Amino acid sequence: MYPLRKWIEARETAGEPWIIVGDFNRRLDAQPGAIPDEIWIALTGYSADKTGHDRDPRSDIQLFRQPYENMSTCWREFRQPNPSGIANPDGYNILPIEFFIYGTQAATMIVPESEKQFPWPNPTPADKVRLSDHCPGSLTIKMD
Repeated sequence: MYPLRKWIEARETAGEPWIIVGDFNRRLDAQPGAIPDEIWIALTGYSADKTGHDRDPRSDIQLFRQPYENMSTCWREFRQPNPSGIANPDGYNILPIEFFIYGTQAATMIVPESEKQFPWPNPTPADKVRLSDHCPGSLTIKMD
């Protein structure tokens, strides 16, 4: 993540709009207590302790992500309600792991409330093996 952080920092310093779209395989919104996801820390440079003090000496980069605190609608029919070892299993298990991540310039180009997920229609148990475990998604960007 640190080479990606350097790339992001260069884009932000240059004032360029950018967006990264992908499967991060991380629940970036799952923040138990005051400790955010380690990938989010690596990208933003912000690592708050329980009092809110930033423990990371690097300069912070303000990043945005979509979906943000929205549940995943993908495979909801087959969601495991109680995976072991998770404090809030249902809330954790339904958070997305694929994101649109972008910086301050791109944030001005995003159409509010435009992020959408496209769950597989009427899935069957066989589809869990046959289809992707991720939902397609979209985000509308206005190009002036």
